[in-house]
Amino acid sequence: MALRPAPPGVAALREHFQHASLLYYFPPLPDRLSKEDYFNAFAVRDHIAQLFLGEHPFFERPTPLDQERKEVEDLCRLILEQGETQRANLEKRKYRGVASVAALRNTIDSTEREKWQVQKRPFCRLFLNDNAASILYGFVQNVAYYMAENHHRNPHSHISPEIWLGFEHWPSLDPYTKALVLRRAKAYAAMEKTAYLLETQRNLSAPSSSAQEQSLAHQHLPSLTSRQSRRSAVSQEELRARWESP
Repeated sequence: MALRPAPPGVAALREHFQHASLLYYFPPLPDRLSKEDYFNAFAVRDHIAQLFLGEHPFFERPTPLDQERKEVEDLCRLILEQGETQRANLEKRKYRGVASVAALRNTIDSTEREKWQVQKRPFCRLFLNDNAASILYGFVQNVAYYMAENHHRNPHSHISPEIWLGFEHWPSLDPYTKALVLRRAKAYAAMEKTAYLLETQRNLSAPSSSAQEQSLAHQHLPSLTSRQSRRSAVSQEELRARWESP
């Protein structure tokens, strides 16, 4: 499932977290969900769907738009539409029977894979779609590898157990837990980008900045916002261009 070779630092993090459990950080949803629990879960689903949609989506749209990406975006729109319907139905207390409650719950964290089982579960289908699955896993891997390499260079750098354990155990996670890992990875990437931009501004404004220091800053440029629109890794030049954009 790996998209690129593991950088320095991966072995050390694997050893460090070998006895840790992601359940400690992201416990499963309770057996009986409250309306608030459902609404929070719908918000998580919507967040993941929105990563592929809009004029400038987080996961860049290929040009021209290919059929694979179109299928992913159609799934994401279905996720948003289903969320609106389910919110309205919850407000009207339409989910009363055991079967209807189970069907509602399965649209969030079902791990079933058969086509007939997930037909009405677009969120689950998103993680089974080859194109979307490659993009989403690729992003988490990029963040986890950056984190490992950064920690290898600087042992005092921040490590997110949620991201690392999510990356390590990705194939066995349910869709909802994968979504939580993705949100954490996206937040980490944003934090690192902000720190990088601030450091770059300080270096540019410092009178003692040298050409060598500028070169080193580019060498350590975080490569977190992976396009991963195919199964191959994105070139460092593409990542650098996107990282430096607003």
